[in-house]
Amino acid sequence: MRAIILAGGFGTRLRGIHERPKCLIDIGGGKTLLDHQVGLLRSHGINDIILSLHYKADEVAAYARRFGSGVRWVYEPEPMGTGGGIKFATRGLRQPVIVCNGDIITHIDFSALAAKALATRSHMLSVVTAPAKDFGNVELLDDRIIGFHEKRGGEEFARVSEGFYVLFPGIFEGFDDKFSIERDCFPRLAQRGKLRAYIHRGKWLDVGTPERFERRHDAL
Repeated sequence: MRAIILAGGFGTRLRGIHERPKCLIDIGGGKTLLDHQVGLLRSHGINDIILSLHYKADEVAAYARRFGSGVRWVYEPEPMGTGGGIKFATRGLRQPVIVCNGDIITHIDFSALAAKALATRSHMLSVVTAPAKDFGNVELLDDRIIGFHEKRGGEEFARVSEGFYVLFPGIFEGFDDKFSIERDCFPRLAQRGKLRAYIHRGKWLDVGTPERFERRHDAL
């Protein structure tokens, strides 16, 4: 199965901690977020990897050359939203694809995620348990995703999107070139009963804020 890493974000909230593209932030021992995700994908036999680039794309592309064959990239000409970026990177593909948000540290089993998606022939969203105050919440009925909700506040925990998906061809039919997959696409799929959840119970961290970035060593 092919994978796409969304590595074009500006990383605005991490300015002052790091001025490089977010995917090239050092998470310890000279290892970047991009190293972590490419290595994890390859450990599950996923060697055909596309990087979706925009911010400081040349710098990321220069870094990515160290991965050798199997890792290539596309340049998003302008910010198109998460959905638009995935649509742009997957144009012409006729097979399911794993999509990875590039600012995540995880130990997800990509093999199990892909296997469940293929077995059920369903678009698949990896879900974890995390503080409800930090992330939008995912509503489940068994393994079917039936809705999404805004951050709830408070200290309780909830099911949230991990930032990894398996998407099948045709998912973006009827969408414009610029849109959010989280706000515009996934709720529509959930209403139609076409979105399932893969539950990841291992470690996971979205490093998108300075506070969460400081916890990166625990996640690793």
